[in-house]
Amino acid sequence: MTRVSIFLTTVAFLTMVALIAGMVSRVTPSQDLEIRTWYDLNAARNNLGGSYLLMNDLDSTTAGYEELASSAANGGKGWQPIGIFPPWAETTFTGFMGTFDGQGYEIRNLFINRPDELAVGLFGEVGREGVIKDIGVVNATVTGNTFAGTLAGLNRGVVHNSYFTGDMAGDYFVGGLVGANEGSVSNSDSNANVTADFAVGGLVGQNSGTVSSSYSTGSVTGSYNVGGLVGYDLGTVSTSYSTASVTGNSSVGGLVGTGAGTVSNSYSTGSVTGNESVGGLVGGGAHTVSDSYSTSSVTGNHTVGGLAGDTFDGTVSNSYSTGSVTGNSSVGGLVGENVRTTMSKSFWDTETSGQSTSAGGMGKTTAEMKKFATFAGAAWSIATVAPGETNSTYIWNIVEDVTYPFLSWHSGCPQGHTSPTQTTTETTPLGYLQLTVSPARVCVAAGEQIKIRCYIYSLIDTIVDIKSVDVLVFDSYDTILRQRRMTMNSPWSAYTTYTVVGDEAHYKIKVNFTAGALKGGQKYSEYGVQAFPIVVNCNR
Repeated sequence: MTRVSIFLTTVAFLTMVALIAGMVSRVTPSQDLEIRTWYDLNAARNNLGGSYLLMNDLDSTTAGYEELASSAANGGKGWQPIGIFPPWAETTFTGFMGTFDGQGYEIRNLFINRPDELAVGLFGEVGREGVIKDIGVVNATVTGNTFAGTLAGLNRGVVHNSYFTGDMAGDYFVGGLVGANEGSVSNSDSNANVTADFAVGGLVGQNSGTVSSSYSTGSVTGSYNVGGLVGYDLGTVSTSYSTASVTGNSSVGGLVGTGAGTVSNSYSTGSVTGNESVGGLVGGGAHTVSDSYSTSSVTGNHTVGGLAGDTFDGTVSNSYSTGSVTGNSSVGGLVGENVRTTMSKSFWDTETSGQSTSAGGMGKTTAEMKKFATFAGAAWSIATVAPGETNSTYIWNIVEDVTYPFLSWHSGCPQGHTSPTQTTTETTPLGYLQLTVSPARVCVAAGEQIKIRCYIYSLIDTIVDIKSVDVLVFDSYDTILRQRRMTMNSPWSAYTTYTVVGDEAHYKIKVNFTAGALKGGQKYSEYGVQAFPIVVNCNR
């Protein structure tokens, strides 16, 4: 099948899906239905308009797991998605139309094996009025067919501040977090191994809505339309990035595989390998790309470029690439092949790319790529800054003669996003307790709230009594600004919701405990070895 016929078939299919979505049977929402077990979560399918609060983590030890979410559940199929959307069945629309607030908790060890089914995920479909937020799906193993994502197979509503780690597999429209997105996905991320055939993305398989302030890591493998963040894009991608390793056959990109959407204020850094239409940021298509860059290494056969493999009927402006580019035909430092695409004010590094020519853009030496004058002369919104500083008045910043231009919003994670990565650290002195703390990094604006959580493990062979757990917030000079007592939701775990003031630099955890007869049962106060950064305003 040619690329054009695949595109037209996809558009026709998505149009048909949208028409069927008109058959919406609304459910009157309930207020604050609490979920504490897998049984509670399973019951949500009986009231798809409800308002739900997750009150604790769900994992393999939580009641209902073996029956509902394990590899033995439902005849080996595992979890049955909530809000299933059967586009060809003679039934009414049954997507989730309520609100699911994870409150920062996680759903762990989720297992789904439904390789012949549509709309596969924790939620099969999220309807236009549905909201899923503040939830992590961790260590999940999910397999579906079409519209498959760990959190939602198909999203027409809102997915916000959510994340996924684990393995995701399917055939068509498969993403680490969301299979197909027609609504919005924001402040979310995926650290996963994602494998499928067509429209494969580290975060979202197919996007005709918006993806913003999100990122993906891990690896993405597919055949056609394979992207580190989004596989097939017909919508908008902004203030997002990917560090994923991406491998495919055709239309393979570090951030986006292909499509006709808009990419802005975004970047990619992972390796990209494919056969044709292989690009550091975008594999191919008719995208509008602006204020974006790629440092990805790119390897392909035909139509290979540092920023885009091939482009047609699109625009590329105020963007650049620096990664190495290797290919056999139609190979360019910035773009491999250009068909009726307007290229303006865009550059590539002729030294690091190994390419002296391109189907668009201007080649510069490494030294020139680190000069303010190169980009100011092209009328970029750019300012020089000192090392470690940013000027958020401008889209771009540069440290003269030291760095390439970088997006001023970025300082490790998108604006408003809390990195959910849990970091395990032993306490000081070593050998007594071990703490698993999240988030490991925070990027927020002053006034926003973050959920801090701590799990405690004993490393000594004696009775340990946890008296209390505190969060200590420090400034950049390691002076304690404030201290907060955390809520103990079990003898070995604690949490708190903290509102960022704006003067914080990092936080640590303090555990007060008594260890049996050790040292006469003396009470110890222990600080985590590692400080967890709080980046305020995210250098926007």
